[in-house]
Amino acid sequence: MTTDQSHSGFPASFVGNFAAADRAEISENAGIHCQSRIEQLLQSAHEDISRLNEILRTQRCTAILCGTDGVTGRVRPPSVAPMLSSPIFDAEGRALTSLDIISADVPSSACSVPLLRALAEPAARAITERWFRLVHRGHFVVAATPRNAPRASILFATDRDQRIVGADRQARRLLQQRGKQMGPHLAVSALFRASPALLRRRSYGDIAAALFASDGGEPWVALITPPDPGVMESYPDARVFLHVRPRLDALGHLSCLPSTGPGTRGLSQRALQRIAEHVEAHLDAALDIEELAALVRMSSSHFIRSFQRSVGLTPHRYVIQNRVMRARELLSSTDLPLTEIALTTGFSDQSHFSRRFHEVVGIPPGAFRGTMEGERRNAHFI
Repeated sequence: MTTDQSHSGFPASFVGNFAAADRAEISENAGIHCQSRIEQLLQSAHEDISRLNEILRTQRCTAILCGTDGVTGRVRPPSVAPMLSSPIFDAEGRALTSLDIISADVPSSACSVPLLRALAEPAARAITERWFRLVHRGHFVVAATPRNAPRASILFATDRDQRIVGADRQARRLLQQRGKQMGPHLAVSALFRASPALLRRRSYGDIAAALFASDGGEPWVALITPPDPGVMESYPDARVFLHVRPRLDALGHLSCLPSTGPGTRGLSQRALQRIAEHVEAHLDAALDIEELAALVRMSSSHFIRSFQRSVGLTPHRYVIQNRVMRARELLSSTDLPLTEIALTTGFSDQSHFSRRFHEVVGIPPGAFRGTMEGERRNAHFI
């Protein structure tokens, strides 16, 4: 073994590129042993690299991960310069390695390089996404893109308390544009308005959802992947790699679907936005079906059916969940008494508030506030 290689047989520079944060997150969220992280990356990338190499055979080229060939783990000779490299990033958006295209006997030509780049860059993005999803498979992972700009996609992970626990490079850049930074208490509301799709607790398949930017109401389309129910397994198997498969490319198809349509397809994006804005502005008041239906000029019965098709919840349940989300923000950011929070968020009394809060969040509001205070003390101590 040469001095520049690790005990795993991979170059030390390749091993060192893995962030300590990834090690901690993977151990906690996915139950993966740290000593096998390189193998996990290679396994997760195997499908994308194998598919790419099937195409590259016609060009007499090979795709490898920087330092390895991505399949057998052989080290790329330092003397072999790649024709092009596409970066691969870790779960915190930092450069991790690269996907290199090499050719042993065919010089690159002006016409082949654009073709190779068009093949390599999507594969590198897919590997990056797979790694992010593997790190965060114990959380909700949201892939989202603006409806009017389907290539500007982001990827972030959130816990059950609607806090952002991970974000890719594009999502971090968007947060910076809005004056936000990643932190232990950063809420999803830094990116998007409250959405009932992000509150579904008993779902195992991907959830297609319409989200609205918190800074201006721009419509986004999203696929929300719930946590892997087998997250405590110590070693990922074929089922896990299916769970972490890339979804970002599917967003382009979703963004092309019409946002308006006949009543059988539910409410339009504009109608949903109008309802969301009205509910958010009047959470402290009584909100009845007739009032909401009048906003979109529908009968109450037609509105209930259309709303449930679009959102997956009844209007009543949607209002309750939004009240709970507002209450959760007040519990974590203020010292208001529970009775005052109940009235501020539109509940009839503290008993009604406590019952609905426990139903949605899973714990009573007093216990939730205690948890938030404990986390703040621990963060201050650290």
